[in-house]
Amino acid sequence: MQYNLATATRPQPVLALVAAITLQAVLAARKVRDQRGNRTNLFCVGIAPSGAGKDHARKVNKNILFQAGLNLLEGNEDLASDAGLVAAIEQEPALLFQLDEFGRFLRTIGDPKKAPHLFNVLGALMKLYSSADTVFRGKAYADHKRNKVIDQPCAIIYGTTVPEHFYESLTADSLSDGFIARLLVFEASETPARQYAMHREIPAGIIEAARWWGNLQPGGNLRDEHPEPLVVPHTDEAREVFDRLAATVDAQLSKTEVEGRSLWARAEEKACRLAVVHACSANREKPVIDEVAARWACELVEHLTRRMLHLAHEWVADGMFDARQKRVLRVIRKAGRISRTQLCFRTRWLNQRERQEVIDNLVETDQIRVITSKTGERGRPTVEYEVC
Repeated sequence: MQYNLATATRPQPVLALVAAITLQAVLAARKVRDQRGNRTNLFCVGIAPSGAGKDHARKVNKNILFQAGLNLLEGNEDLASDAGLVAAIEQEPALLFQLDEFGRFLRTIGDPKKAPHLFNVLGALMKLYSSADTVFRGKAYADHKRNKVIDQPCAIIYGTTVPEHFYESLTADSLSDGFIARLLVFEASETPARQYAMHREIPAGIIEAARWWGNLQPGGNLRDEHPEPLVVPHTDEAREVFDRLAATVDAQLSKTEVEGRSLWARAEEKACRLAVVHACSANREKPVIDEVAARWACELVEHLTRRMLHLAHEWVADGMFDARQKRVLRVIRKAGRISRTQLCFRTRWLNQRERQEVIDNLVETDQIRVITSKTGERGRPTVEYEVC
């Protein structure tokens, strides 16, 4: 992260963190696991505005892998089909896919009418995510030579996108089918100030660490076909931290109606995987999941889960009217307080009747309040809106 931030034109600590997590994850892929069998395959998304420096972190990862002689661990930057994805994983079972415009990609693969050849990529990614500790079996073909069987695949994703494209890709189906629940979504909300960053060679310590992981080959003679990962133990204090997160998850799942149930259902699993990555980064020769690693992972996952639930509440709509209502509500919330004239201007995509129906419903459901003030004895009163 320090090297990333020192060499970036626009330093992005959040994106530097996500990139570092996914780099360590692919270096340790198929080589370590925790006592419960969790691996390091993570699906991470970095969100930042356009022009905020999303490319730099991906380039840093790419350059580190190349200079360490591990460029085979970097997957393709675009996914053309589920067959292509599975073929890439079959050739190299541990791969880091660094995908730009990930939000646009999610919108495309979520609609079979837009790109039928990409629609099945979603299902393949979900199966690969859950197959890291077992055998992945692809589609069944009449030609048996085309049937893919991969032992303990470890596909890791680092996707970057602008906020609007990702938020607009959130749908009720994507939340319920479990794909969004598998994602760790990190938001870098601001465009940082530009700095004059000089070119610097990658520190030797980083390259040496990457090569160390590349040379680590646990298991017997068949380790390439059937890896036997080293077990990363956890301390009693770490177990207590995981138990507290599990209690929080159970409390959320016990509610009769909980939005994003699938998000909470995956929370502990994601925390365990993050803790393994943390332990490998802290001490590669004798990694241990201690209280520090467990607390960092659990607090991070709980924060990201609650944040995703908030985003789902703001963006996922039940029908056309609810979509209009949420969009108008976002306009008012962003403005803080907005006059009726300004609101009409910023919601030009609505006609007068549609706009009034939305405003009336938002007022009736106590989501916004109307503030009326006089401009003078004979002047017309001004009407403003703000979120309750």
